[in-house]
Amino acid sequence: MAVKTTQLQLRRGTDEENDVFTGAEGELTYDITNQSLRIHDGLTEGGILIDKSINLVHKAETEIISGEKIFTGWPSMQNTVKARTENDEDWKACINFMDKNHNPVGQIATERHVNDANQNIYLYTCTDGGNGTNNWHEILKGYWDSTTDTNTIESGIFAGTANQAKWADLAENYESDNKYSVGTLIKFGGEKDITIADTECNGVISDKPGYLLDSNLKEGLPVALVGKTPLRVIGKVHRFDKIVLSSIPGVATVKTSKEEKVIAIALEASDNEEEKLVKCVTKFNLD
Repeated sequence: MAVKTTQLQLRRGTDEENDVFTGAEGELTYDITNQSLRIHDGLTEGGILIDKSINLVHKAETEIISGEKIFTGWPSMQNTVKARTENDEDWKACINFMDKNHNPVGQIATERHVNDANQNIYLYTCTDGGNGTNNWHEILKGYWDSTTDTNTIESGIFAGTANQAKWADLAENYESDNKYSVGTLIKFGGEKDITIADTECNGVISDKPGYLLDSNLKEGLPVALVGKTPLRVIGKVHRFDKIVLSSIPGVATVKTSKEEKVIAIALEASDNEEEKLVKCVTKFNLD
């Protein structure tokens, strides 16, 4: 049996023509620029896209992807905390979000810069639907720092509750008169804020602070004031031994006399007579 077919034709036009067309309620139009359909409600100019797409952006230009709508004028790297360069090793890929009228509302972007080993991911928001530099705002930046083996998230103001920390000491950054290794006992004084402990002890160079104060002090060293952290200890040590400053600057040992001031309690044991790192619980004071 022969089947008679009829080809259905829809109103069609370019992206610009569709943008200014207001169709009847339930009417479909075909966008020949984007190869997509729009449905109309009789009120909204341009209708509503049925098929929305993703735009991938490389550097400051757009890459054409088959069947996708290409949007130009999205934020370049000048909108981020990094300066824009023209080096080929700089790149950016992003997902752009727009409302039903094609106005930009936000973006998730991943970027790598030639002068920065980290691969950064950003979250942007767009105000007033504009594409100007002043319309785009960085809300969040995150990256994996391979040098410290940590995740870092940067933002302006964080509104929330932090109820856990991966590490176990409270530390502050201080300017130091030298570069001291993890576990070195220090005191306040010297040419800078801190120097190596000799006759008194006020803190220890932290390994991985659970909470770091004054973190913007880039040239500072993290000094643990209280909590669990490794100490440089010489001589045998048993768990829960009381720890004091030894005769070697920056190094601790087990308490042997009543007069010695306790600075920590050992949480690990070792039969090694040589210097090593021993996890201790500390609570320093200024006396």
